[in-house]
Amino acid sequence: TSAGASETTGLPFDLKITDKSTSSFFIVNNGSENVFTKAGSFYVDGAGNLCMKSTGYTVMGWGVDPETQTIRKDTVSALKVMSPENMTSEPEATTRARCTGVVDSKNTQITSSTGSVMNLLVYDNLGYPYTARFSIQAQDTQGGKYAVNLTDIIDAQGKSILTSNVALGELFGPGSGGNAQGSNTDITNNYEYSRTEQKRGIEVSMKLNKDLRIAVSGKSGCGNTTVSTLLSQALGVTLINYTFRQLAAEKGMTLAQVIESAKTDDSYDMYVDSHQVELAKKEPCVLGSRLAIWMLKEADLKVYLYASDEVRANRVFTREGGDLKQIQEFTAMRDREDSRRYKKLYDIDNNDYAFADVIIDTSKYTPDQIVRQILDELKKRGFISE
Repeated sequence: TSAGASETTGLPFDLKITDKSTSSFFIVNNGSENVFTKAGSFYVDGAGNLCMKSTGYTVMGWGVDPETQTIRKDTVSALKVMSPENMTSEPEATTRARCTGVVDSKNTQITSSTGSVMNLLVYDNLGYPYTARFSIQAQDTQGGKYAVNLTDIIDAQGKSILTSNVALGELFGPGSGGNAQGSNTDITNNYEYSRTEQKRGIEVSMKLNKDLRIAVSGKSGCGNTTVSTLLSQALGVTLINYTFRQLAAEKGMTLAQVIESAKTDDSYDMYVDSHQVELAKKEPCVLGSRLAIWMLKEADLKVYLYASDEVRANRVFTREGGDLKQIQEFTAMRDREDSRRYKKLYDIDNNDYAFADVIIDTSKYTPDQIVRQILDELKKRGFISE
């Protein structure tokens, strides 16, 4: 067997063995044994594992030692490239930014009283985005001199975080330079973020005023897992997301065996659904699952996330690759099957979510913005305080 010619697919998880050795293969698992292949067209399944597109077999590889962070060359295991641990990273504030471009001296906005507007995206030390708005104004067009002044800072909701009596240093730490010539005299120009006095642009160090339980639901591709993870981190509570994979580990079975058994035995689905609720009742948490808002009746806040079928299919396509039309058809089929199963097992209509406390179209907002909306609702209800 020899490697085929290289071909660019544009898909992030498609790989090719580049050495000339005929003994190099990918190791994949079919649910009962490891086998070898040179086919490198992969995707990430719903559990976060790297899998073969053609067969669904799980790609295997060496793991990483959690203490030394070095590759542990021992028995191969499933390569879980997407997990709660690596789907997010510690937030990091913008410490320095540079804007470059060409100033057109004939641009009438340059010579106006407000100047030409230029925006720069920055982040605070919790990872929340802000748009720094600058004004570019001509001072001497013949001599090529222009003033660039910071005039405002806009948060993710489009609101200015500055007032006439708020200094930038109060939000982000001390800067340098004199007063800007912009509309807000408390903003400084030549501003540099302070590395030693980092402050939060948005305070999300929340105090729970009760043992809080939040249920978050949504169909596949609506961002349920991402939002639930970020929300639990912002609140400092446990994320509950018990799946077939955890059940398989407890029973000493492979994931493939559990999935196959569940096709003819409803007890697998019912156990996972009921066990998630049991876990959620034990401690303050965020329960993220398709049926969370229906199953966790004790939830203090029920959040439903939705998006159009087209948006959801495009998200799966972007994440996993493949044929967009097939993904759309599979997503529609999966929705129908889920609705049928939920109705059969629990008499739940998962298309009837009007009772949810918060309903959000995730196609209009980033995950951070969605979490901020949920936090605002929790504060409004008196469940948390800053």
